Amino acid sequence: MQKPLIVSIGIPQKLVAQLQRALPQCYFIHHSSEDAALEDIAVQHPPLVLFFPRRNIRGRNRYQLLSRLSGPGLPTKVPVIVLSDISTRTDKINAFVAGATEYLVQPFFSRELAVRVGAVLDAHDNRKSLLRLNSSLTRAKSLFLKGMVSLMTLKDAETGGHLLRVAHYTKVLLQDAVIQNHFSDYLTRQDAKELSKAAILHDIGKIHIPDNILQKPGPLTGEEFAIIKTHTLHGGELLHRLRRVSDSTFLRFAEEIARAHHECWNGTGYPYNLKGEEIPCSARIMAVVDVYDATRTARVYKSAWSHAQSTQYIMDNKGTLFDPTVVVCFYKYRDIFKNISGSYQKLLKGLNLST
Repeated sequence: MQKPLIVSIGIPQKLVAQLQRALPQCYFIHHSSEDAALEDIAVQHPPLVLFFPRRNIRGRNRYQLLSRLSGPGLPTKVPVIVLSDISTRTDKINAFVAGATEYLVQPFFSRELAVRVGAVLDAHDNRKSLLRLNSSLTRAKSLFLKGMVSLMTLKDAETGGHLLRVAHYTKVLLQDAVIQNHFSDYLTRQDAKELSKAAILHDIGKIHIPDNILQKPGPLTGEEFAIIKTHTLHGGELLHRLRRVSDSTFLRFAEEIARAHHECWNGTGYPYNLKGEEIPCSARIMAVVDVYDATRTARVYKSAWSHAQSTQYIMDNKGTLFDPTVVVCFYKYRDIFKNISGSYQKLLKGLNLST
């Protein structure tokens, strides 16, 4: 197993020997020059830096180096243990404010050095493992979403385009400051990213709907429409089961959207007849983008509406079918919606589901 690399800066020679005795499992690179150390850190990306700051020279900030460790070309969040010959509270505060991870005061006992350094190295390794896990989960989520789009496209060729477009519309609305403020108690910036991806799964329940109903070239009977409406329940239940296996913000949004994207602001929607703010904000946003794209798209049972017709329909139903704030933001970006609606092939190639 490769020895962990530690870059030390300004360490007195007597202390260098003590460090090497206390930490034989580590490989050290010692520097007296801060500039040379920074160059080495930029190349080596060590898991730990040991820093012995010089005393003030004409008022110079003895922890200035720590701020330089976050400069361009340097690895982010390099753990730094300060080894100091000053034990004042003020100096400790200055060190931690500047970015120190640990602060040890002379005399340094070899056992203490070994324990403190080992703890910081373990924390660094754990953080790297979490980052690798997060990266793997992100890739898995991207593959899952692309797989769902492919599955739905096999069932209905136009559905794949619809799923990608509504994800793009949702992303546009979520970038608006009015939407962010309107849902500030519910949506963080990271949540907004998860919601735009979760939008792709809003119609996942349609995999349960028989093809002869889903693709019927004509008006549905009352019984057939009742079957179509169950896609909200099927989709919500499927995603709820996935949440039992591995819950996440992404799956929570996906379940909310699948269940409630056909609810109406005035309580006349389905499946639960939710009204106003009883409807999750994720579903209120989806209700607008879903209706816009559905009306703009020709299907076997209907012709496509023009952009002007779809826009007018949404505006006419502001405060009845749709959340008024979401409608106002939709109108602000209506030209962008029009461009997305007409760019299906480009969108298929360019939409990155992993970001």
